[in-house]
Amino acid sequence: MRTTIDIPDALFVRAKTQAAQKATSLKGLFVEALEEKLSAPLPSAKRRIAFPLVPSSRPGSNKLTAEKIEALDSDAEKADAS
Repeated sequence: MRTTIDIPDALFVRAKTQAAQKATSLKGLFVEALEEKLSAPLPSAKRRIAFPLVPSSRPGSNKLTAEKIEALDSDAEKADAS
């Protein structure tokens, strides 16, 4: 399949030089580089952060302090460990 790509001049010169050193064509170098890049495993997905739910009889009325947040976080860690 034919396609057209636009790459920086300096990168093109480096690619052409390396292809000549490897005694291959520019196409061969690009195919090899793409195959290598696409065969590498994808980075793992980022882990979602779960925020603790804060119970409240009236939403918006709960006054959170650093101590309450630490207690909730500690409770969540204990629950995760079980």
